[in-house]
Amino acid sequence: MKLTEIFNTKPDVQWSKVSNVHLGEFTLDDVDYAVEIGEFETDSDKTIINLGFTANDSIVAANGKKPAARVIGAVINAAISKIQEIKPDAILILIDKNSGLVDSRKSLYTALFSALKLKMSIIFDSGWKESTTHWSRIFASYNPSKEEIEQFTVIVQSK
Repeated sequence: MKLTEIFNTKPDVQWSKVSNVHLGEFTLDDVDYAVEIGEFETDSDKTIINLGFTANDSIVAANGKKPAARVIGAVINAAISKIQEIKPDAILILIDKNSGLVDSRKSLYTALFSALKLKMSIIFDSGWKESTTHWSRIFASYNPSKEEIEQFTVIVQSK
């Protein structure tokens, strides 16, 4: 994977917002991508976001002919710009085990957070946690309590 492709792939993203979801749409190599960022408020007045993406309106990922570094770079660069604008207290990632290429998605989000750590103050990282239906990971600009971590997942899954 070429790091220069990751850093240099900056798509022309068209952002819109419906209710609490920011939707960033762009096309890369004839594939339509959408970066979805759900924005939520907790009982303790913290802002959390949930991040995901689709390709051609599907969360199901498949190995394609497109260079992975370009796709990863496009998604990361699209997401970072909006995340910096929102300035969330915490970021929650949920990866459905049936979404395809789970390990690739985990790698993509790990790369995203590595990039975000250079641009934001992130002091908490839960690491990847596995449940029966999904993988999850939380990053935060503070040390959330166990109760807050549980609330994050409940809030996002209920929307």
